[in-house]
Amino acid sequence: MQLATQTNTVHYDWGLDLSGTMQGAGGVGGLLREHTYDGPTVNTYRLTYDANGNVGQLVSDAGTTVACYEYDAFGGLIRVKGNSGSSNRIRFSTKYFDNETALASYGHRYYSPSYGRWASRDPIGEGGGLNILQFSKNRSIDRIDYLGLKVTFGTDVGGSITSWTPDKNQKDEFFKNLERLKCAGKLGNALFKLVTSDDFELRVFNRPGIPSEGGGNYPPLIATPNGFKPSVVIPGDLFSQIYLDFNSSQHYGSSVDGIPLAERSPSSSVTIGHELGHAILGLSDPGNVIFLENVLRGCEGHIPRYVYRGKPLSVSELNWESSLLLVEIFLQDPLKYRERILSVIPKWTELVPPGSELTPEQVYQKLSQLAKDLEDEK
Repeated sequence: MQLATQTNTVHYDWGLDLSGTMQGAGGVGGLLREHTYDGPTVNTYRLTYDANGNVGQLVSDAGTTVACYEYDAFGGLIRVKGNSGSSNRIRFSTKYFDNETALASYGHRYYSPSYGRWASRDPIGEGGGLNILQFSKNRSIDRIDYLGLKVTFGTDVGGSITSWTPDKNQKDEFFKNLERLKCAGKLGNALFKLVTSDDFELRVFNRPGIPSEGGGNYPPLIATPNGFKPSVVIPGDLFSQIYLDFNSSQHYGSSVDGIPLAERSPSSSVTIGHELGHAILGLSDPGNVIFLENVLRGCEGHIPRYVYRGKPLSVSELNWESSLLLVEIFLQDPLKYRERILSVIPKWTELVPPGSELTPEQVYQKLSQLAKDLEDEK
């Protein structure tokens, strides 16, 4: 009852956004109702959206359309109709619009629909691409940016993904260690080049109490001891996601394969690089440990890892051979890696029909032939 006496107050009811979760898409398309209080009078409005989560209409409980919006490609208003068209502040991308400054708030920075660009620098600087003021890679017709950041952070508890922002120390530590990838030779530099390119998105999820993991719509092929195994190809823009436990200074157990926990910090360059090896290249262990993790360990002055989950790293598994082929393809052109690796699937199926049992020597021969064919095509 006390709320009903408030003046010039607006309350919002939020539901599932475009991701199907409460904050997976930063609330875009997730505002259900607005309640405006003017003295004892309370007015409730429901919202309609277009496919990109932009507010199209405000409709009263009586069914009257009190606001209607049409936007250009970059969120500028082409037409506004209705008595509440100006007073309603939630509009393009379901973000708060300030009439006085003509800027939309995305939380981390402000966006100018009139200029089609951000009003301030990318918080991670050139690490998010050379154009530090670019909005949605100049493709706002078919893309959204819901936080104003190149790297998307979230949290994953029991499979439920919600918005989450690390504190300043956590964020600074993460970006510092992400940049440490560049010390890991050609492969580390190529990984850093890809994750900071304009055509790629890195999603980082905090998953308390659970070991780190990497995934995403990258890659469509996984290296295995018997060659390769296709994985699910997710259409859409290129992204990878890695899961880390930012709430802990350790992973699990008193040590991991004899590696001191201090070297296994969840946001260390070693852990980030290891999970990106899974998420981007499709490297499975032990190949991922051999080609990426141990190189990063050397960069950080740590001892190499000779054991994986209690078993010595062994060339007899031959996982390293299929991993090596993926690394070679990736280094040829990181930005076209996914496109090129898709061509490997039918070739490997042709060389090795489903259900084939190969000896390590036969796998090596098939991989050598495949590598030669790919090089000839290039």
